[in-house]
Amino acid sequence: MNYEILTPLERCALPDGVFAAAYDVVDEADKAAFKRCIAAQYALFPPAESARFEVVERRAGFATFRAAWPLDWVCILLPATPVSPLKLLAALLPARTSGARAVAVVRPEHAVWEDGVLAALELAGQEDVFAASPAVWKRQCATLGKAGGAGLSMLLGTGNDAGEGLEPPSGGRLWLAPASRSLGVFCENKEAFDLASLARLHPDSTITAFGTPKRTKGVTCRAGSWEDFVGRDFDAAYVPAELLEEALSRFSLAFGTGGEAHWLWPGLTAATFTHSRLGLKDG
Repeated sequence: MNYEILTPLERCALPDGVFAAAYDVVDEADKAAFKRCIAAQYALFPPAESARFEVVERRAGFATFRAAWPLDWVCILLPATPVSPLKLLAALLPARTSGARAVAVVRPEHAVWEDGVLAALELAGQEDVFAASPAVWKRQCATLGKAGGAGLSMLLGTGNDAGEGLEPPSGGRLWLAPASRSLGVFCENKEAFDLASLARLHPDSTITAFGTPKRTKGVTCRAGSWEDFVGRDFDAAYVPAELLEEALSRFSLAFGTGGEAHWLWPGLTAATFTHSRLGLKDG
């Protein structure tokens, strides 16, 4: 346990053995993908300073002041429904590098933990992982509320399955994961993307491949042109590198060749994980 504020959850911690057991059975290609995703997240969200104070003198004769500190706690609430390990890592790693005093991953007690999710957590070095009953989670929320610190609840999932029975604490901010249910892939040839890997790493999404895709379990394949592809309403798109810029004019999230091992959450920045205060001096 990294921080006493999480004490109510202590008895709900997953045993260490489940992580090692999952790591041993997960495909080596998937573990390599987790490692690449983790490395990318560390590059995008390098470890933050414990506190920051900035003063900016403005041309109009006034100055702005900004003080920022890491949050006291971050709780990542997972649904009982299938979870993508890459999407989880893209929320977890920025929280861990932010300097927050406590980062917890919490899921309803009846949820079945996927081996890929457990292996990803093992590789990320995440220790505080819990399967909580509604009663225990209620006590945890009360503890967080009484503590009075600055915190953040992150809900992964869509609609009512986000958190499922684990309502976010009232004493902190709330971040809802953007929609990520529909993934589109445009294949110029059958080897352009590893569709089988995408299907394994995103069990929470429907995947539709256009162009000349290789028939793959868990993926809907359609013949269609680039114009057909960009006419669809995908939450994220996987496209050849030379089409990435064009794809971003249509989709809020796009990955080029090799993007199967990565995920990004639009709008998630280092500021999401800080408690900040602003000041202004005129003259």
